[in-house]
Amino acid sequence: MIFSNPKILRNCNDIRVGGINVDIPEISYLNYIQRIETRFLKLVIEYIKFNMSEGASKEEAITETLNLVYSYINIEESEREFPNTEEGIVKEILKSSQYKTWETLIYYRYMYIHEGKIELTTPISTGGKFNPNIKQDTINLMKEDQTLWVVLEGLASVI
Repeated sequence: MIFSNPKILRNCNDIRVGGINVDIPEISYLNYIQRIETRFLKLVIEYIKFNMSEGASKEEAITETLNLVYSYINIEESEREFPNTEEGIVKEILKSSQYKTWETLIYYRYMYIHEGKIELTTPISTGGKFNPNIKQDTINLMKEDQTLWVVLEGLASVI
């Protein structure tokens, strides 16, 4: 099941970035963010493996993946680290202005649900109907084809 809490994921970009697969009825904010980071790592690894299956060396595949990431997200030139590992690429994604903006929006939506509480370990429902602002074709995409491209397109469109 895809995380679908309509109070958290409010639009197509939200679900592209935060539409993790869940098998539990509730999740805390901290656990949710950790699962998103793990999902990013999985998608980066899959993209690198795909490039390697097409004949690229691991170094070339990492460089190609990093170039893709940099083409979609904003990181100041002076802050780019040009990592040579999958984990390093994920760290680059996480420090992008788009991801930071998205994570901040999710944080405040989460806190709004738990008004009066300041604990990020309090769980919220993972299911329910999708927010009506999320188009059915995006929901279908998330159910069928979660790729690094999908996440990066979602991040690139974060306001």
